[in-house]
Amino acid sequence: MTDLETTKAKTFQAIVAQNETLLTLLVFFGSYPILYLVNILLARTLGAANYGDFAVTRSVATLAATTAVLGLQRASLHFLPVYRKQGAHETAKGFVYAALLAVIVTGLVISGLGVVITQVARSRMLADEHPVMIAMFWVIPMSLGLLTLSLLGGHQQVFLSSLLGKVGLPLITGLLLGVVFLFGNTLTDFRAVWLVIMARLLLTVLVVWLLWTIWRREYRQVAPQFELKLWAVAALPFLLSTLVHSALWESSMLILEAHHPSEAEVGIYAAVQQVAYLPILALGAITTVAMPRLSVLLEEKETAPFQRQLGIYLRILIAFGAGSLIVYIVGGNFLLGLFGHDFRNGQTPLVVLGAGYLIALVGGLVIPLLEIRQERKIVNLTMLALLAFNIALTYLLAPYYGALGAAAAYTVAVAVVYTVQLILLQRRTGIPYLRSIVGSNTVSR
Repeated sequence: MTDLETTKAKTFQAIVAQNETLLTLLVFFGSYPILYLVNILLARTLGAANYGDFAVTRSVATLAATTAVLGLQRASLHFLPVYRKQGAHETAKGFVYAALLAVIVTGLVISGLGVVITQVARSRMLADEHPVMIAMFWVIPMSLGLLTLSLLGGHQQVFLSSLLGKVGLPLITGLLLGVVFLFGNTLTDFRAVWLVIMARLLLTVLVVWLLWTIWRREYRQVAPQFELKLWAVAALPFLLSTLVHSALWESSMLILEAHHPSEAEVGIYAAVQQVAYLPILALGAITTVAMPRLSVLLEEKETAPFQRQLGIYLRILIAFGAGSLIVYIVGGNFLLGLFGHDFRNGQTPLVVLGAGYLIALVGGLVIPLLEIRQERKIVNLTMLALLAFNIALTYLLAPYYGALGAAAAYTVAVAVVYTVQLILLQRRTGIPYLRSIVGSNTVSR
């Protein structure tokens, strides 16, 4: 590479670093039309009932993969930037080794047990292929995909990681879906699952290649150092919070599938979740950018910059949550109608779920901050309470009110538990969370 090319590359990297928050948000929201179109095509092709089966398989796979990752995808965004800032490349290399091995082993165990259990149940009930069994083949590709993208982000490549995960994956899925339609093959719910698995595998191969280029530059000449006890203890709150957030999203689908008499209602709620996903993209983007930055600022006790940065992130989240809720109220019927005529009944659940997501965005950085401050007991207890409360309410409401009951259960549970988490954050850490929204300069302890 010539000096001119090197200078241009460094200039480009500097521009990306300076505008990382804006670019990451643009990537997350730029991916939404692609993801939305892919789900519309799947829903229109499969129909409400079969799209519901596909959504159930995806829900089970997501819960299993989230467990298999062990919280290490979030931990990598916390540990790797700090290690690299301190020049501790040996410890960073050890973390990468340990994370990859742990996820592969855990993923194999979970998927293997899932296949055996569902195969036994299937043989006894003489049933066809069960969505849970198909989901188990999705666990390893999804868990490795999540981890490798986070490892890439932890190496200060947040924008590239977001671009590949949020734009690359749905784009590859859409292209594969186009190939299926081109050759005139019939798309079933299980074929749709295999199509998405193939897309995830192709993307993971690309991400591994990018990580290998970083590995050769930073880690080839150093010996790994391991702090397994520290990583295991620190990853538990990350695992719990990630698993609870995933379970909040997916458990409603599974409860509807098991206890509501209408198969189409599951598909309607799946479409509601896809439309309501827009503000969650903002939360994912901001969390991805905020975790490394806020971790470093707290580690170096940069109080004033930390306070300003937190306020910026929260104002962005609130703006997206409120704006999305307005869109759901005004145009929710149209957005759901794109999935097909059967999905138009979901506007009221969409508005209720949108209100819950607005609350989730207002408190979206509470748990990451508690995790960074190592308030593990608070994180564990409140997240378990949130999951239990949501599941209990869903069991009470969803069998009778369908998608509306599931949406209401989520909104009520989030409003109660997030309020408790916010109070505990401010009392235990001194971080003036809400005051930072209006630009308070109060110093955190």
